[in-house]
Amino acid sequence: MTLNSVFVRATALALFASVTASCSGCAGKSEAAFCEAVHRGDAAAARDLLASDGFNVLARNAQGDCQPIMLAFEAATLQKPEFTALALEILERPGASAATWTTPNRGGRSGQSGTGSPLMAAADNANLPLVKAIIAAGVDIRDTQGRAALTNAVHTRSLEIVRVMVDAGADPTAVLAAAIVTRNPEMIAYAESKGVQEDGPAVLVAARRGDLAALDAALAQRADLEVEDASGLTPIMRAAVFRRPEAVVRLAKAGANVNRMKEGMTALHYAAEAGDVATIKALVAAKANIEARQDEAWPTPLLWAVTQGSSAGAHELVVAGANGQVFKAGDKPALSHAVEQGRLAMVRDLLKAGARPNERVGDGWQPPIHAALAQCGKLADGSGDDSDFHVDLLRALVEAGADRAAKDAAGLTPAAAAEKRLADATHPYYKRCFQAKVDYFRTLK
Repeated sequence: MTLNSVFVRATALALFASVTASCSGCAGKSEAAFCEAVHRGDAAAARDLLASDGFNVLARNAQGDCQPIMLAFEAATLQKPEFTALALEILERPGASAATWTTPNRGGRSGQSGTGSPLMAAADNANLPLVKAIIAAGVDIRDTQGRAALTNAVHTRSLEIVRVMVDAGADPTAVLAAAIVTRNPEMIAYAESKGVQEDGPAVLVAARRGDLAALDAALAQRADLEVEDASGLTPIMRAAVFRRPEAVVRLAKAGANVNRMKEGMTALHYAAEAGDVATIKALVAAKANIEARQDEAWPTPLLWAVTQGSSAGAHELVVAGANGQVFKAGDKPALSHAVEQGRLAMVRDLLKAGARPNERVGDGWQPPIHAALAQCGKLADGSGDDSDFHVDLLRALVEAGADRAAKDAAGLTPAAAAEKRLADATHPYYKRCFQAKVDYFRTLK
């Protein structure tokens, strides 16, 4: 970057800072109309307004919810190429590529205001072409916003964006840290291929990597088996998260607490979520509590596996003797979650483990047999003979004693509700689906 370009960029940033510092109410009619156009998805109208005389892409209203540059880049997803084109036009404005904005509190994950930039938004949207254009415009990818954008790319699992940013000079150290937190083996492998090494106690690193020689060496040095990483995970939790059953065995034999809990999660919860049979077996053999929970408002490993859609994890826990009639306080039981996901194998496992299809539990409960009526489409876990119409799902519930006289909110029995769904269906596929269910009920005595 030349001295002249540095001066131009610094001047643009200073101009932007002065605008935003005194910008309460500075968004005029054109900018307000632009924001409204973006909100309703009208890129053509927004583009016309952008071309109007005196339009200020860096404007901001008093509430902060109308900032043209912010809204345009947040809308520029790969699914909306018209907004990517709009963002590319904005990049041609002085200071746009290096601009930052304060995002208003929108009730998101943090519940707080935050900072945004074109690069951060493009990375968060996994918009590789836009990321490349912003980098080509000369933005600093090693500053705070650049590091945040790199982390966003890791969280959205956009390996190509990560590669582009690292090749352009971004520090891959941030990639490894974010990839470990998000449990992304591909990103971890990429960061390590760039020579990045995790900085932390050897026992934690060895447990994550499944490096048994390094783990044995750490154990021989009497490593702290309950040391926590930045996320609060102990070595045995890490071994479970990253599917390292041999490391689990060694750590358990060395005295690691297999039931240590972090925010309601034990190593077995993590293994169940991952559906890693070998790790679940290793933890169960090490006397991990298969019914572990912080209290009744938290899930057991089996309930966690169910709600996370892990059929393999649920199956292995049922084999180990987990209670299938499980639920969190105020929530639906595991069986209802499995039915609503259309997971026949999971439903069968839960019924085998004692799930009761007629027991009213929690808020929003409806008889699982009624929840099964709505299911049309491929079975989530590929089980059953009918992969589209879920008659096997109904059959499993009926054979387990589901009440065929149970009424739904409209006062209909399952058979009557199936008839109504058939009568209301307009698409041929759904007509076939509900006809199959009506035919099934007609075979029952």
